Amino acid sequence: SEAYIDSLYWAYITMITTGFGDIVPLHIAETIWCIFTMFVGVIITALTIANLQRTIGQFDAARLNFQRKIELIKKFLHYRGLPKDVQERVTSFYDYQWRALKGADEEQFLMELPRT
Repeated sequence: SEAYIDSLYWAYITMITTGFGDIVPLHIAETIWCIFTMFVGVIITALTIANLQRTIGQFDAARLNFQRKIELIKKFLHYRGLPKDVQERVTSFYDYQWRALKGADEEQFLMELPRT
């Protein structure tokens, strides 16, 4: 039983790369505690990375929607044959909106506010 737990400890410490024998547990209870705390640490790290990935993905989704919208607007303005200065003013307006709001829907926000 103790050999199994020691080998499990060695496997965890090797996979997690938190050390290779410089500090070792002396008793079976310490070994079990080390295995448990390393496992909890791995779970916390994985959840943190997943949360960061989701947050960055949401920011990129807003930017991607904005870029798609700008491309459609540019195609529409070109299709209608509007003068270049008008096209630049329209795209400048949408660029300003993106810089100011970062993809937030101002109309939706204002509609959610109380009327009084």
